[in-house]
Amino acid sequence: MPISRPLRRRPEPLDLPADFDVLEALLRRRDEGSEPGQRTDDFRIALVVSGGGMRGGSTGGMARALQSAGLGRAFDVAYGTSSGAFIAASVVHGLADQASRVFSDDMSKPEFLDLRRLWQREPVMSLDHLIDHILTQTKPIPWSDTVTHDVPLHIIATAVDDMASYALENLDTEDKWRLAFRATACVPGFAGKPVELNGRSWIDGSVTEPLAAMRAVNDGATHVLALVARSAPELNHADITLGSIAKKHAVNRVANGLGSMLQDRIHYTESIRDLAASDAHAYVMANPESAGVRGFTRDVAKIDRAVELGQLTAQYALGAAQERRVAHG
Repeated sequence: MPISRPLRRRPEPLDLPADFDVLEALLRRRDEGSEPGQRTDDFRIALVVSGGGMRGGSTGGMARALQSAGLGRAFDVAYGTSSGAFIAASVVHGLADQASRVFSDDMSKPEFLDLRRLWQREPVMSLDHLIDHILTQTKPIPWSDTVTHDVPLHIIATAVDDMASYALENLDTEDKWRLAFRATACVPGFAGKPVELNGRSWIDGSVTEPLAAMRAVNDGATHVLALVARSAPELNHADITLGSIAKKHAVNRVANGLGSMLQDRIHYTESIRDLAASDAHAYVMANPESAGVRGFTRDVAKIDRAVELGQLTAQYALGAAQERRVAHG
């Protein structure tokens, strides 16, 4: 089912949900040796990783901390949008360390991202290089395991025909999974033509749903851990103005969907507010400061700083959750 909701006119200051029950449940499962399909609790714990282009270094750092803490097998389901799809997959497949390095090692290179190609009327982002080289050779996703993995992966993409978001899931071949990862990363106007899969055309999931937190709740998640590529200060400055609306429509006329994608912070805040108002236990991780990384940043030093911040953010939260567990016996 597509998800589409109206946006508030002027968002209030945002408080990120920080329910430590989510982290404590993950730590408890780890300590019990709990495995997917053989849980001793009645929870359904979802990992949700946002989109954000090269900002994904921050969520990559968070993923690295989750893996170091031994939490990859503690999730029941994972959701990822755009670059967050690779990070979500890396957590459940035990490859989060390489996910934290993919942005500086591979995606910062001109073979993948080069704004100069814009003047040559070629795709600025090479999805061929991303899927066939980076995600198959240098930082490979185990495509065959993705087909049958015991932690379901839901990849968010935007359908061109109705400009609504959908989850690409339960795909039965490796080629379809490759196309799904390609679809969720297909930035309008920058990554070439929409991706054809299952009889429909798809573009980047961040156009309509950069953070699939409420989708996870609607699918039955009782606990949600959301990793957000935008920093907390950036989220607190999201606002809808007449100028931003005009800019959105103007950019959409150049590349349909791109204007909506540029307003991702507003989509984030709406999703986070809805999550906080839901019955689910929710913890939203976002770096406390920005490392200066933007969607197309190739500055390795800034990217590495974002990764470091993300790892420290997650380590601090997990440490605090462990202290609570000890204090409560």
